[in-house]
Amino acid sequence: MPNWKKVITSGSDAVLATTTTNELTITGVVNAGVDTDKFLVLDSSNNVDFRTGAEVLSDIGGGGSSVWTTDTNGITYTTGNVGIGANSLTDSRLLVRVRDSAPSITFQSTSGEDRVHFLIGGDTTSARFDMFNQAEVQTFRLSAAGDSYLNRGNTGIGTTTPSQKLHVNGNARVTGAYYDSNNSPGTAGQILSSTATGTDWITAYPILKAISIPNPVAADDVTLFYTPTAITISAVYSHIIGSTNVVYNVQFASTRNSVSTTNVFTSNITLTSNTGQTNNSGFNDATIPAGNWVWLNTASVSGTPSLFHLTVEYTQD
Repeated sequence: MPNWKKVITSGSDAVLATTTTNELTITGVVNAGVDTDKFLVLDSSNNVDFRTGAEVLSDIGGGGSSVWTTDTNGITYTTGNVGIGANSLTDSRLLVRVRDSAPSITFQSTSGEDRVHFLIGGDTTSARFDMFNQAEVQTFRLSAAGDSYLNRGNTGIGTTTPSQKLHVNGNARVTGAYYDSNNSPGTAGQILSSTATGTDWITAYPILKAISIPNPVAADDVTLFYTPTAITISAVYSHIIGSTNVVYNVQFASTRNSVSTTNVFTSNITLTSNTGQTNNSGFNDATIPAGNWVWLNTASVSGTPSLFHLTVEYTQD
């Protein structure tokens, strides 16, 4: 291209040239587009600034002032908000507006192995945040409306060294059901049992407490057990050897030998000689709170039975 020999000094296309030895030398303002408030300026430090009004939007070359600061660490911007694909900035420091045809933003390492991917959909069902590891395996997803998941490593709550898939260091509260390894919530009264490799809801096995009293007499008062946890009695099995009968009840109270006791059965049980009996009904109160003593009380004995045996069956509440 030949050197410019003509200098235009007037009109809307004015160009002030101080020399014609270069291809084109311009000192002053060059309008950079249809917006008259955005233009290029060559300043005294040989910087080409892209300006809007009095604000420098970008700076090329030289060492002049700019809202962008360049140093050995990179480029920083500390004034106002920044928009990419957006021309209206209000509350966001960085606003990125994507096209519907390419609704995603990706941050990737220099090696291209690890990346964080944002997918912005047209509605809340598709908006999500994904992470991938070096093998391009998706390790994390946070979805606005679909499933969210972690599929690598352990997750800690209250700890930085989780030892299991979910490690909670502190209290946990669950207001819904616990599901076992079979994806079953179990039924009322079942207990969660370990299978060594998982868990399984099973029907609670009853606990049995038994006592044998040789040569029982009236007003025998024999301690059966103490309840550190609440229990429910489901049945009482009794048997005597010899004649003639034993009349008894099972009682409980928070203080042993208390004058204020509660009978398990509404009416006393009468057991006749050389017979066994199962009593799983007729309860007055079979639910015993934690911290109670439970004992056997014989109301009367007829004849001379040689042995009285009693077994209490219960489950922990």
